[in-house]
Amino acid sequence: PPQTAPGDAGRGPYRALAINPVADTGTGVEGNLDVGRSDETLDPRKNRRVVPRLDVDPNFGEFGAVPGSQPLRADPQKVIDQTTEALRQDNTNAEYFYLRAKAYQALAKVDNAYADYCEAIRLNPDKPKFYIGRASLFYQLNKPMLVDADIKRALSVDQALPRQITFGYQPYPPDVKWSGDGPGGN
Repeated sequence: PPQTAPGDAGRGPYRALAINPVADTGTGVEGNLDVGRSDETLDPRKNRRVVPRLDVDPNFGEFGAVPGSQPLRADPQKVIDQTTEALRQDNTNAEYFYLRAKAYQALAKVDNAYADYCEAIRLNPDKPKFYIGRASLFYQLNKPMLVDADIKRALSVDQALPRQITFGYQPYPPDVKWSGDGPGGN
């Protein structure tokens, strides 16, 4: 059975996560912070995903967004410029390709985004967020079969990922195409 820390008597085997209130984790869940609570637990009104047992939580206790499923939170053109320069120095860094793909995705340059996601996956096929990132692009392009395929690939790399992934994107307008659509793609 899980151990409890001294002073935790009567609280059960689970403790709240230690959260740094000044750190920007990029998850978009900063509103879940409740620094002033004396019992060191998350306020259940602020985090609806608090469950009494992690083994019955469909997201396995995952707080926040799944890495790769949310949009870039920076100036896309600046990220493209910086990662392109960084790739001139090190063209084997999968993270740079992933970041640049997110930036291209934000600008609806889907062919460029797709190519960079594929390169990130080729360089590091064991990183589930690369598959989830590409799945988010397919989600925006309304390609549900391709979304499912990439989520299955991500799950094959990391079985602890939630089975249901929510993307923080709006679908592209119908006129946005990619070369995978055949003739007439952008």
